[in-house]
Amino acid sequence: MALTWDKIQSDHLVIDSAVKERTPGGFDVGVTKTEQARAVATTPYLIEKLTQHKVNQELRIVNTAGYNRSANLIVADAMGNVPDLNYIRKYMRRLAKRANVHYIPPKNLRSTYISLMNDLGIPLPIIQQAAGHSSPDVTSKHYIRIFNSSLKEAATLYHERLHG
Repeated sequence: MALTWDKIQSDHLVIDSAVKERTPGGFDVGVTKTEQARAVATTPYLIEKLTQHKVNQELRIVNTAGYNRSANLIVADAMGNVPDLNYIRKYMRRLAKRANVHYIPPKNLRSTYISLMNDLGIPLPIIQQAAGHSSPDVTSKHYIRIFNSSLKEAATLYHERLHG
């Protein structure tokens, strides 16, 4: 939630901060839980979607008096601040409905991402690094869910639907 536009590079994004507290009309950003920056690889698809998002966000900024442009947040509420979780849930439900895909609650996205990497056969140390975990035990015990073949087939159909 604290990711800013200046942390996006053509081949990676840098995660070095996290939202520490949300208050009505404000937020505090600080270092990540591990206090270490990590680089997460990007794909051409992700860069394309971020570019589209930035264009749409710029249009909203121009039309919104009092928008918090200085926060420079990629994921922001209507006023440019860190959104609360209800805002995120509603937004994701709307996007899932528009895309005609199953809604995944925000709290499940991290474990879904990690579990899909595991299901694709990506080695645990790579998954651990991508997740920013200091121990493989955290990754394997708390985040990886094992998919059965029908779930893998559903993920393939989901991918084909999203990416053609």
